[in-house]
Amino acid sequence: MSLSDLCIQRPVLTLMLTLSLVVFGVLGYLELGVDQMPNMEFPVVTVTAQLEGASPETMEEDVTEVLEEHINTIGGLRTLRSITMQGASMITAEFELERDIDEAAQDVRDKVGRARYELPRDVPPPVIDKINMSSRPIIWLPLNSDRSQVEVTEYIKYTVKPYLETISGVASTEIFGKRERAIRIWIDGEALRARGLSVMDLVQAVQREHIDVPAGLVEGHAVEYALKTEAEFRSVDELAKEENELLVGLLNLRAKAAQLVSNT
Repeated sequence: MSLSDLCIQRPVLTLMLTLSLVVFGVLGYLELGVDQMPNMEFPVVTVTAQLEGASPETMEEDVTEVLEEHINTIGGLRTLRSITMQGASMITAEFELERDIDEAAQDVRDKVGRARYELPRDVPPPVIDKINMSSRPIIWLPLNSDRSQVEVTEYIKYTVKPYLETISGVASTEIFGKRERAIRIWIDGEALRARGLSVMDLVQAVQREHIDVPAGLVEGHAVEYALKTEAEFRSVDELAKEENELLVGLLNLRAKAAQLVSNT
């Protein structure tokens, strides 16, 4: 007996089977789970390299092309895209969906490690990241103010950012468009040449004097003191005063070096 004959001979049974399918279908649809933020892992790896002060053409020839040549040899690579800008280069490698993201990231690290010997010396180690869709920012909060950009940045960094990070469910916060407080030094080329100094002499002298490093410990019977060398410039006046002393010190060093050369 076929199914059609059974349905014709037993109409009540046919009706009950049809109703059961409809009822269980509606219940299944209502109980169907929907995840608004599913855990998705795409085999996409990014490589970010930086070279401060380099032009986009230099980054393209000396950094981006070198990295692309090595990454392009990885098996299972689907697409390879790159963005080159002033002082930075970002390469995105997309692999086939069946490729494990951890293995793909490890292969990219191996290739980048080999390519480092062909990169310029001043390039820091490239940063390799796996793209995680769940870690993308979901809320952008713009903040406008009549104050300077430096003051707004410090207010967000020390007041708004710590407060947002204490909210339950917030993984991390980032600040975009910030401007850190800095002091610009305008160099007088004629004055340096008159004293026989170069720009690097001045830069090295400022780096040598502008330090804040630990200086050790002083242990007593009941108290232990931590020492710290605070030799950072706190204001423009301190920097200007120290600059004159640095120039005098550099001139004295050059004079002593010339005297030692003449004696030998």
